[in-house]
Amino acid sequence: MYYKGRQTSLQQIGDELEGTIRWDRSSSGFGRVRITPHLIRVSNDSHLWSDRYDRVIEDIFTVQSEIAEQVLARLQTVLLEPE
Repeated sequence: MYYKGRQTSLQQIGDELEGTIRWDRSSSGFGRVRITPHLIRVSNDSHLWSDRYDRVIEDIFTVQSEIAEQVLARLQTVLLEPE
């Protein structure tokens, strides 16, 4: 909601959001990704949650779903099925 109605570029939003993504392709051909998201309360800049996900890059959509579920749980938010 912080960015709603603001004229902020995607680059600036990305620079302001917390988290890191690193990836590597080994000599065996299997790619790996390490994602470290951070959930920060904007009102007081307090750290709410962080975790590290080390996965095979072919499972990236599974990792995306896992992270989204963890964020929703930390926010104590429930989405309806269509959402």
